[in-house]
Amino acid sequence: MPSVDPTPGGPPEVICNSPLAAARALLARGKPALAAEALAQAAAAAPDDPAILCEYGIALKLAGRVEEARVMLQRAFTRGRDLSTDLAQRAGFILALTYGDQGDIERAVAAFEAVHALAPESALGGTALYYRLEYRNRFGR
Repeated sequence: MPSVDPTPGGPPEVICNSPLAAARALLARGKPALAAEALAQAAAAAPDDPAILCEYGIALKLAGRVEEARVMLQRAFTRGRDLSTDLAQRAGFILALTYGDQGDIERAVAAFEAVHALAPESALGGTALYYRLEYRNRFGR
């Protein structure tokens, strides 16, 4: 459980035992750039950890570093498929949204399809199916 360090004159800072927990706390506080910095070090130390790569991609996306986010999310999705369907779906779904943000609708649709295929019965699988259909209908692809 993270502890709280009261900072005089400001909000408490969260002290965490892991880079992943620290980054999640920073994201929750609206500090994606700081979260990305923390996760850059974690990703360098564990370059194949899909949980770190996924959170790093999220932090980068929220910090406006979209192309870097896309790369990290693709790595998280690829590595996560062998370890955790939930993690892979999360990374893939955010990857699909990132492609959509970049205007690459074909890749977004393909990523939504891949997320759905991992676990069609899951909530995120169903949501991915909805988004895939919505993107196809909205953008005609």
